[in-house]
Amino acid sequence: MSLSVKFPYTKIPWDDIFSIPDADKLVNEFILQAQKVDIQVEVIEDINALKRRIEDIFANYIKIWLEPSLKSSPLFKDRPVVDNQWEAQAGISTCKALIARTGSIIIDSKQGRQTGLIASHHFVIASKKQIYPDLSHFFEEMVQNEELPSSISIITGPSRTADIEKKLVKGAHGPASITVQLLI
Repeated sequence: MSLSVKFPYTKIPWDDIFSIPDADKLVNEFILQAQKVDIQVEVIEDINALKRRIEDIFANYIKIWLEPSLKSSPLFKDRPVVDNQWEAQAGISTCKALIARTGSIIIDSKQGRQTGLIASHHFVIASKKQIYPDLSHFFEEMVQNEELPSSISIITGPSRTADIEKKLVKGAHGPASITVQLLI
């Protein structure tokens, strides 16, 4: 049985409005759009560079929380982490996908519902293979290829509010800064 994504509005011909770049241009588009929404993107060339970057993170943050599935990864073996995310200064997770058109990060309940919600800095480890042109392409593939998770979070930059004295505050409802470690 094939499922299709049903949106509550008339289908907009996005592909006619916005062209879909090829795979290499998707990386550049994601980086550009992510920077516009205050997500830092660090391009990582290989696994050794990622290991060095993880060492830097652990050198700069005392209390780090890891997505539960990362605890068994050789990249994090024997690293001191906190079990209580409320104590963490930084959180490290993977993601389900990256969206080029909006610079968004998609995290589902398989990464954990807590991922990236509490620590002041959220680090996301991702691959260029996870970049989709837009949300419709992501959802169409997701419903065709796997069971849907119980929740999906779409992160498009740190949260912001200007409720108090009209001063902009980042991280009002989550991390104040987000960095994607993008393996290419």
